[in-house]
Amino acid sequence: MTGQANSPPLVTAIVLCYNHARFVVEALDGVKAQAYANIQLLIIDDRSTDDSVAVIERWIAENTIDCTFVRHEKNMGLCRSLNEAVSLSRGDYISLVAADDVWLPHKIAMQVEMLEKLPRKMGVAYTDAFQIDEAGTVLPKRFIEDHRRSLTSPPTGNVQEQLWRGNFIPAMATLVRAECYKTVGGYDEKLAYEDWDFWLRVSRKYEFAFSPEISAKYRVLATSMIRTRQDDIRKSVRRIYLKNLEAGDLPPAIQRTAIDVLMDEAARSHRSGDIDYRGLLARAKDVRGIERIARMAARISFAVPIGLFPACDALWRWTFGRRYYRSQRKKAKI
Repeated sequence: MTGQANSPPLVTAIVLCYNHARFVVEALDGVKAQAYANIQLLIIDDRSTDDSVAVIERWIAENTIDCTFVRHEKNMGLCRSLNEAVSLSRGDYISLVAADDVWLPHKIAMQVEMLEKLPRKMGVAYTDAFQIDEAGTVLPKRFIEDHRRSLTSPPTGNVQEQLWRGNFIPAMATLVRAECYKTVGGYDEKLAYEDWDFWLRVSRKYEFAFSPEISAKYRVLATSMIRTRQDDIRKSVRRIYLKNLEAGDLPPAIQRTAIDVLMDEAARSHRSGDIDYRGLLARAKDVRGIERIARMAARISFAVPIGLFPACDALWRWTFGRRYYRSQRKKAKI
């Protein structure tokens, strides 16, 4: 799918598959159908346990497609797999699509044209995406509306503050300048999912260009990560906030939100009997602006009575006070 000399910029299309045998042909057909010829196709199967590999191999053979197909012998995870794909890319631009999502035929051509006309500080082109169910039926709400209902208009330019309030960018509907990866690095392999942290880092150095022309379809599945790996997703959100607080470059308006998220995570961990909250709070103790977390740690760990730290009383009373007093009543009965 690559072009000749003097051809338009090379675009690396990355298709990542994990147990998506039912949908991967549609995703690959979406890449093949692009109205843009100069594409390097990379396909990675992350050790699927269904027959995804056989389906992909059959599609490659039937379509005589020039591509690179990487078959993992063990599951590497989303972020590590994508970093491998990026390391194999040769394109001036990079675009990702999960094997259960679909590109519309004009996607690459439209977004390349956008970015080629814009200054290099515009690092990412993005659009909204249709949402579809398992059968491919278009759902009433589009991606951005469903993920950020408070966002009245998708922003263009500096989107850092909007991103800190939650991810709204459909990863499958983006085109990224390859230099962005060289500037900010790849995906954080300690995270369960790739996009929000990456967009946050890119938004510090580059601007984003939005087009109202929808370019992709995002499939909503009952088995998707957002529904089956809630604990891992929460831990990833915690890591994203914590590492940015530690770096000291979190926008002031977002610091309180980050602190509240971390406190909620500590409270949730404590209620479930998970001692991981101790490690979270220990790591946070030297970070400027999160003294409330350290105070809460003392209360959790040592059952500090109400009144010692008035600023935390309401939170303590609601999250731990009832448990603390129940334990005291049990002791009094012994």
